[in-house]
Amino acid sequence: MGSPGSSSPTSRITPRNRPVSNDSRRARASANSSGASISSCGILPSCKSGPRSGVYSKEEVRMSSIRLRVAGVMLTAALASPLIGLAGGQAGSPMNAVTPAEAKAGWRSLFDGRTFNGWTSIGELKWTIVDGAMVGDAVSQPAAKPLPPPANNPNGKPITWATGFLRSMETFDDFELSVEFWSEEDSNSGLFIRVGTPTNPNSLGGGYEINISDPHATSPTGSIVGVHSTLPYHVKSAGKWSRFDVLADGPHIVVKVNGETLTDVRDEKLKAGALGFQAGGPTGSGVIKFRNIKIRPLRK
Repeated sequence: MGSPGSSSPTSRITPRNRPVSNDSRRARASANSSGASISSCGILPSCKSGPRSGVYSKEEVRMSSIRLRVAGVMLTAALASPLIGLAGGQAGSPMNAVTPAEAKAGWRSLFDGRTFNGWTSIGELKWTIVDGAMVGDAVSQPAAKPLPPPANNPNGKPITWATGFLRSMETFDDFELSVEFWSEEDSNSGLFIRVGTPTNPNSLGGGYEINISDPHATSPTGSIVGVHSTLPYHVKSAGKWSRFDVLADGPHIVVKVNGETLTDVRDEKLKAGALGFQAGGPTGSGVIKFRNIKIRPLRK
């Protein structure tokens, strides 16, 4: 006769139908949450020598199913995530280079991370390359001769630090541009597009200046100086690597900072020109860095 409570009078307790106690269930659930892994034993807790004998509790199956779904979601996200460039330099990205997919789409790099090939330095400030980034350090470079306050200097004080620009040797008309930048809170810098012909040895040549100066009183970071201001909004880009994504398509100009659209305007004045970077602008002498400079000319 079977024992009381048996479902069948001929029921035998074997490794495959042995009842699982509550204590056993709790122990196994604890083991699952502390590192049970997906292995050759399937989605159930890992084993060292092939599948385990015995039944699995509902809790074990439920937890293992959850782990499998989470692993699937993580794998899908990893496969869908872009590696570089417009993704903003994610972990594992090649620095200052385009991926095969980006190259196929027409993107190319304008900075190799080692040299200033393709760029010309203008002004007193000496640019350097550190850890794969162009660096303009106006803090440690005093001006040979302090400059009087220019009209656009709201501080009303002489400029006692060196100032300078980098100008691309190539010119562009319509394009998409991606640039990563790092600035100090008191930096005054800028990304210039459609830059014209320099009028003197210290001149960049005008152009649209996309300002880099979070606390700027009239043109905070992401503004186009003299064209559009982001005020009253001040983006927080200083002290970390941030990214400009710029569209210049005829008179239509869009500026995004870290994926957020801050400027979307139409302006007919400038059609084409070089690119430029500024260090040591009139309102601040902080450090500025640039890297991962990529462009995709627009073909019509």
